[in-house]
Amino acid sequence: TDETTGRQVVVKEARAHVGVRMDGTGLQDTLRHEAEMLEALAPLGLTPAAIELFAQGGNLFLAQEFVPGRTLRDRLVEQPVRDLAEFLDLGRQIVEIVAAVHGTGRVLRDLSPNNLMVTPEGRVRLIDVEYLAPEGVPVRRGYTPGYVGPEVSSLRDYDFTPPTYASDLYGLGAVLLHLATGVDMLLVPDDRPVGDRTEALIRSAIADHPWTAPLLPLLLALCSPLPGERWELPRVRKALAELPGSVRRAADGDGEDGDSGSSGDSGDSGRTGGVMTPVAGSTGEGGLRALSDEERERLLADGLAYLLRTRPGSGGHLWDVSAFGATTDPLNVQYGSAGVLAVLTRAAA
Repeated sequence: TDETTGRQVVVKEARAHVGVRMDGTGLQDTLRHEAEMLEALAPLGLTPAAIELFAQGGNLFLAQEFVPGRTLRDRLVEQPVRDLAEFLDLGRQIVEIVAAVHGTGRVLRDLSPNNLMVTPEGRVRLIDVEYLAPEGVPVRRGYTPGYVGPEVSSLRDYDFTPPTYASDLYGLGAVLLHLATGVDMLLVPDDRPVGDRTEALIRSAIADHPWTAPLLPLLLALCSPLPGERWELPRVRKALAELPGSVRRAADGDGEDGDSGSSGDSGDSGRTGGVMTPVAGSTGEGGLRALSDEERERLLADGLAYLLRTRPGSGGHLWDVSAFGATTDPLNVQYGSAGVLAVLTRAAA
């Protein structure tokens, strides 16, 4: 709490001599840049307000406005999107955030569900803007895995390349996929072309959420591995405007939550208590088939078998990790066994 004004704030700290890179810059430079970006974007009203950048005890601090609500990722865990109307309410806001930032001549570079906040009123705001950079000016890569195209993820940490608006379009597609299905665009190593693997992942995610079938062309275009094939924002807006936003998944809504009810028949197979239940061999909108119980069991069994088969069995980390990951505790969440255990526990719940 700000003792002068009484309002809630968020304070970020960057310690001296931490995260120093080959060009001599470190985390304090990153925090200064974030403060500059918050100031630059302030007229848009899409980001927290920067309150004060100050130093104390050799460390640097940035006080900024507290944004109430949850990250988009956390919001979707607790309250998944149920239909196209809900999707459009949030999705259009995300598209306009990207458009507004691009309008300032900058590239987001790190658009992900972790960097978008959903307020209690349903407004989407952008946070953690330290990776923003002018379009066309060479910078080091910075991104969240699964939310950037192969033209960026294939770069080395010390490469300096000019960011492009097209790279944000891939991130936008990955965020919209997560908004609709809860799936991250993470591809395991494979010999198949990246485009084939991307399309397979998107189709599988949509098949498990049949109401999302009309989104398929949009998601495939935005997540194309070829930057030139990604739909630009005017075409994205047009595609969203043409979606049947009145479609509802719930079959027996009583309208108490403000919904106008379902557009489908209450007797649709696979619907129980307003929740879509996969039926073996059934298809949803667009002819995309939901996974049967048998297929789900096979997916789980094959996945666990793959995890066990690919373990190096040499102690330490369960699987090979990045150079930095190898320096971390083998039992931690992000790079160690605790994260694997958490995912498996959640899957079994």
